[in-house]
Amino acid sequence: MPSTIRDVLLDYLEPTFDVCIEPMRLSSQFMENVLERLLEAAGPYEVHSFEMHVKGTQLILGFKAPIAPNLKHLTIDIKREHILAFLNRGKDIIRGQESNGDRSNSGPFMCSIRGYINDQTALDMNHGLVTVSRLTCGRFVLAADGKVKVAPPVSRRGLEDETTPKQPLILLCLEQLLVKAQESMQ
Repeated sequence: MPSTIRDVLLDYLEPTFDVCIEPMRLSSQFMENVLERLLEAAGPYEVHSFEMHVKGTQLILGFKAPIAPNLKHLTIDIKREHILAFLNRGKDIIRGQESNGDRSNSGPFMCSIRGYINDQTALDMNHGLVTVSRLTCGRFVLAADGKVKVAPPVSRRGLEDETTPKQPLILLCLEQLLVKAQESMQ
């Protein structure tokens, strides 16, 4: 929303409804949990069906000042063909950790992505100065600064019921955002 329109809207809302409006910051952990829940809700499908309902994913990692002064962010694009493989690899990693008595702090997809990024670039995504600053998956975008974009499902001919698989995923994302907003009000 353009800042001039936002300012007019806020100037109207704050005195009219006696509210204090502040930006909602989304943590890396929250965005990762939303993604994990969406991927969990999309499956278990066969490979073709899963890829039809889950689009490619993009993670943008942000770096705080001391870690890399000249590097502001790193964009990681994951094609939809590879998402299911990352999920399955992550499940295997988590099973191995649990058998050793370890407990993973993230779901299978992010666990696998962390391992892959660490192996390929030696970048430790668990480091406190590395954060997920934006997450894009199919029809939604979540950003750490509180920006959210959710697009409605696109109808295509040839699918029996286009709204069935995608609608719950979008509603799940919105539900988690509402829970986050309610928690921040307390």
